[in-house]
Amino acid sequence: MIVIVVLAIIMAITVPLVLNTIEEAKKGAFKSSVYAMVKAVELEYIKQVLQGVKTNEIIYTYENGEETSSIGKQLGIKGTKPKNGEIRINNEGEVALAIHDGTYCALHSYNVYPILQVQPIIFMEYMI
Repeated sequence: MIVIVVLAIIMAITVPLVLNTIEEAKKGAFKSSVYAMVKAVELEYIKQVLQGVKTNEIIYTYENGEETSSIGKQLGIKGTKPKNGEIRINNEGEVALAIHDGTYCALHSYNVYPILQVQPIIFMEYMI
């Protein structure tokens, strides 16, 4: 009987810790994906500049996981794309974004640091 009580106490302590660790890992993976997308957007911007293409702003839009852009090119990123949102890069190479993957939302404005904020979607709905 004592063994069962001790095991129940150990589980009551460790299960929330394990679940929190898993949730933080998922959040970190989404944040890493967003950073990779920002780098891909910056790379495409540099390509446009080097080719002499003048654009005021490049916009990548995501609707239901489908990507479109104002320049007619895909980012070519691997993995899961955002479900909805936009990534913008202005004529000075500054990136702004508001995207989500169904679980987390990432927000970033031009020239604001830290580079981005990632929160669960429910939390972000109250901030907007």
